[in-house]
Amino acid sequence: MGVFNKINQRSGLVVGAITIGLLLFLLGNEFFGPNSIIFRNKNNVGKINGTSINYEEYQNMVARQEAEYQIQSDKGVTENDRTYIQQQSWNKLIYKYIYQEEFNDLGLVVTEDEKFDMVQGNFVHSYIKNAFGGQQQAFDKAVVVNFLQNFDKVDPSFQRKWYVIESQLEEVRLREKLNNLLKKSEYVTKAEAKKLYHAQSDKASVDYVFVPFTSIADSTVEVSDSDLESYISKHKDEYKVEAGRSLVYAVFEVAPTAKDSAVIKKEIQKLLVDFKQTDNDTMFIENNSNTAALPIYQTAAQLPPALSDRLSSLQKDSVYGPYADGGNYSLYKIIKVESDTNYSVRASHILFRAEAQTPEAKEASKKKAQDVLNQIKGGADFAEMAKQYGTDGTASRGGDLGWFGKGQMVGAFEKACFAPSSPGLLPNLVETEFGFHIIKITQPKTNKKFLVGTVVYNIEPSEETTDSVYTKADNFAATVKDTSQFAAEVLKLSVKGKVQKYEQKNIAQNEQGISALPNARELIRWAYNTASLGEVSKVFTIDNKFVIAILTGERDKGTASADDVREEVKRKVLIEKKGVIISEKLAGLSGSFADITKKYGAQAQTANAPDVTLASAILSSVGYDPTAVGTVFGLKKGTASKAIVGENGVSLVKPVTITIAPDVADYSSYSAQALGARTNRVDYQSDEALKFFGDIDDERYRMF
Repeated sequence: MGVFNKINQRSGLVVGAITIGLLLFLLGNEFFGPNSIIFRNKNNVGKINGTSINYEEYQNMVARQEAEYQIQSDKGVTENDRTYIQQQSWNKLIYKYIYQEEFNDLGLVVTEDEKFDMVQGNFVHSYIKNAFGGQQQAFDKAVVVNFLQNFDKVDPSFQRKWYVIESQLEEVRLREKLNNLLKKSEYVTKAEAKKLYHAQSDKASVDYVFVPFTSIADSTVEVSDSDLESYISKHKDEYKVEAGRSLVYAVFEVAPTAKDSAVIKKEIQKLLVDFKQTDNDTMFIENNSNTAALPIYQTAAQLPPALSDRLSSLQKDSVYGPYADGGNYSLYKIIKVESDTNYSVRASHILFRAEAQTPEAKEASKKKAQDVLNQIKGGADFAEMAKQYGTDGTASRGGDLGWFGKGQMVGAFEKACFAPSSPGLLPNLVETEFGFHIIKITQPKTNKKFLVGTVVYNIEPSEETTDSVYTKADNFAATVKDTSQFAAEVLKLSVKGKVQKYEQKNIAQNEQGISALPNARELIRWAYNTASLGEVSKVFTIDNKFVIAILTGERDKGTASADDVREEVKRKVLIEKKGVIISEKLAGLSGSFADITKKYGAQAQTANAPDVTLASAILSSVGYDPTAVGTVFGLKKGTASKAIVGENGVSLVKPVTITIAPDVADYSSYSAQALGARTNRVDYQSDEALKFFGDIDDERYRMF
């Protein structure tokens, strides 16, 4: 009974515990599940216009955009494509939560009649014209009408493309309506038009003294960090920055060794006999080549060098190779040999250019070329003479141009090369617009074409090589503890060509790639989500490379630090300080502008600028200086200004004459000019404004 008594004594606690347990069971998913109140924010990838965007919604949009991309491009999706698709998906969500709400508030809709008119009505939209490959003048509406009337007979791939185009029509038209509405809300008052008229028509003749900022050496002006910080503090709106992370990282390349190459060569050699004897070359290539492709006909000029170099010995049903070609070994099979209507020829040349475009220089070039031609006729080696005298890119290889077909060379040169039927040195110089050529036919013209099948084996690092490089990278990551040690260890390895060091500052949170690593998303996520300042990363495997990074800097969203914009702000602070120095010196001088210039010194100049207008804001010899020009039109004739710190230096200005243009009865042309300038900015500015006021918080970097 003792146990029951204890239970009875604590019945209130037991009931409470049971109640809590039942509530947790019933509401557990609401509070603790993946979409619960507690964990919901962890699944969000951002916020748009007050709406949280969860992982599922974003991924659904990515899947949709990827499907549409594949339909429109008729190809698979690469990593670079995926970066574009992800950004497009985010833009579509911005459209959904900002633009569509704006359209609804304004009552903007697109009717079915409008859609019909956009596609096949009297005003076919440029979006449709571009989709059907037609320009404004060349477009034929009947093409679209015929396409839609026979839609059920159209290739399914074209049907899918049309569905994508059709789904985007409403968005295109709604954006246009919004921008047109905004443009219609723009207006220019008569006072504004009149002001523009006078800005362009009123003119002044101005005497000035000008001292350029360049008259003071940068090295003589001290700029401290506090100066930079003070400037940034006064101009915060100009130096807004997004969050950024700075990395120093070491990239270990995993490249095949000579041993790996030898193994691949040995493997492809095993195919020689079977490739030669097979009756189905296409199937053999598909089954054995790393990059399968149908056999194709090639002229001598199109053959790979390994075959064109031995053109005369190529035989039907023979296999040649393996030959190293970049990062591959290739076997080539000559399946057929036929005649073609096109000819190819192989030649070498030595080009002599005239040093100047004068008759004398041209004659000197010709004389030199003739002298070298005579030496070759006398027994001198053509290739050596080409290396010594050639003036184009072929000189280093003895003048060899390789094989080329008709239409690849300029007329006179081509005619000379295709005339002979046998190899040998051409007896006379050939003149073209490039200069004088000595030509040697190394392989006579031929019209043979070859059906070539190719089996390719990629030369790739072996597992042993990959493991070896990974071990080096892993040891490196385990050894380095801070930035200085990181740099020292990288230096040791880079001397041996084992690793490359890179540095990138202020990487944005949603970037996909960084220098040398276009697909570094995992590394960037580490920098934002996991790493602490000064931390060395684990070994990342990125694009068949091993990468170790150290986080060297963290920048929060907000105002830039002095280090972020040091050089840009330093230039502006230098100008401010130089402006003060020059202004104070000018303030201490008196007399005429000529006197002031003389007293200031050789760095100052004085002159007159005629026909100065507010609209141009230019003083001749000074350049663009709206502050100085604006001051001119605020002064009385003959009155000198105080020192004006402008765009390029410090000025004193004095209007000699100011001619005010007479008012006119009609300012409509100026009104139209001003209105055009405003409406031209609407398309861009409306987009930026909607995004700004939509309060977009992009946090995709936390998950992707």
